[in-house]
Amino acid sequence: MNKSNIKYFLIFGLLILGYGSYPQEVDGSAIFATNCAACHTIGQGQLVGPDLEGVTEKYAKQWITRFIRESQAMIEEGDEKAVAVFNAYNMIPMPPVPLSDEQIDALLDHITKVSKGKPEPEPLVTEKRVAARPSVAKQAKGGLPAEQRAATRKAMMTGILVAFGALTVMGIGIWWATRS
Repeated sequence: MNKSNIKYFLIFGLLILGYGSYPQEVDGSAIFATNCAACHTIGQGQLVGPDLEGVTEKYAKQWITRFIRESQAMIEEGDEKAVAVFNAYNMIPMPPVPLSDEQIDALLDHITKVSKGKPEPEPLVTEKRVAARPSVAKQAKGGLPAEQRAATRKAMMTGILVAFGALTVMGIGIWWATRS
């Protein structure tokens, strides 16, 4: 193998590694279901914490983002709005939720859509309770939502391509290091 062939293998390997690095869609309804639904609703009344219907119109996005991440710090600093929310809901502290900016954007988009009367979409990942564990064959035939199957398939292909790319680059590196 000559040097020009090595160059093509390296380029091929790097292209395959780069193929797997596409952005994943962030599902705001799943984030809400996972992180918020135990204490909040959107338009269905108060639970432990306030109903979040219209919250994106009532408060600035920057304030909501910080409140999600560190409400107790805001209360300790004396932020008037944070203290008012804390006092209005029996002084039950909201735990910090370490979400990325992208996740918070998706969450706030979800809250806004549901607040405006759009039907709440079912999260891509849902918990299904069944009496007996369904067989793997049944799950493979469509026991999971189509979106979840598509996302799983896409993730598996990405993993295979990344592994193949890494193996290609490693093989070239080993060959390069051991050539005489």
